[in-house]
Formats: sequence, structure tokens, C-alpha cells
Amino acid sequence: MKFSLTETIWGGRNANRKKKDTGTFPPKITVRRLEGEPFNVLFLSKRGISRAPMAREAMRHLVRQVNLQGAFRIKCRGIRPEYDSCPIDLRMREVSCNREYSLPAFSKLVKEKDLKEANLILAMGIESVSFVKENKEKINGSTRPFEQFLPAGSEPFLPDPFLQRTDDYETHYSKLIASIEEGCQDLLDSIPFLS
Repeated sequence: MKFSLTETIWGGRNANRKKKDTGTFPPKITVRRLEGEPFNVLFLSKRGISRAPMAREAMRHLVRQVNLQGAFRIKCRGIRPEYDSCPIDLRMREVSCNREYSLPAFSKLVKEKDLKEANLILAMGIESVSFVKENKEKINGSTRPFEQFLPAGSEPFLPDPFLQRTDDYETHYSKLIASIEEGCQDLLDSIPFLS
């Protein structure tokens, strides 16, 4: 017989942010899942071609380092249908190639099934936070902005790399990847069944 587990994630190091910085999301996260089932994490971003795939790979890498591959199911999706099946951001792929990441080839649009199955949905960017609020009746798990797991003093939302076009894209993308890696580490450290 499988039992339902209820666990609390305390929102990481960034839990002391002021309410105005994190919207209506409290730092405490209550997660319910079946005992013995993997912990389903879903990263959402506007297009699903940069931030969410990088977060998925950073989280997978961390999970492999602590030898917990079977304990997690980690997905990334985009929220905008016009970006479904688009190639992953080539700049992100290029800048991340020195890390042990395997970015997917194409983006995937989030489906209702993805929303229902996720124990924790992490919205990356203001558009994804709005999408989560608009679709709350389709969501069974907990939701949080990914930025809740970034250090205090961070920007309220990770920048959209396509709106931050510069000639020095390597520096911009490297900073974005470092922020995503730091947020994923804080998320992993906050999950109670790992301690």
C-alpha cells in the first residue's frame, strides 16, 4: 500500500525576501506525493528554449551528484504555443557546452498532464508566474517562482535572454547560467526528504 506524504520546503535562503518581491507566494511550500513515487519538478519559462531547459539540466546534474536519479522526475516546458518544437537557444547551448549538461534539441509546450503530475512547478519569469496563476485549477502540486530560490538582493525575475541582446552574449549567458545553478542548488538543499 502506498501512502501520501506531505512535506514542507521552506523556500531556501531567500525566504526572508519581502512579500512585495515574491508576490503572493509564501516561503513555505507544502508538497504532497505518493510514497515511493519520484518527486516531479516542472520548470516553466515563456518559450521553453533557454531558462527552463538550463534549469532542468542544472537540477539533473545536482541530482546525479548526490546519486538520487530515481528520486526525481525533472521536466522543462514552455508556455507559449508558438514556440512549441522550436530549437533550443543556440547561444545557451554554446555557453553551457563546457558543463556536463545535455540540453534537449527542441522545446515542448506545457500540457495539462504536465501541470497535474508535477509536485512542484517553478515558474521562471513574470509570464510564467502569470500563466501558473491563470491555470491554478489544472495544477495539483505546489507552485513557486524560481527566483524565490535565488540569493536575497537578486532581481525579482531572471532576465529573458532574448530581451537582453548584447554583443557580449557569453558574459550575459554565463551570469544567467550561474544564477540558475545557484537557484537549483538552493532548491535541492530545501527539499526535506533529502535531509
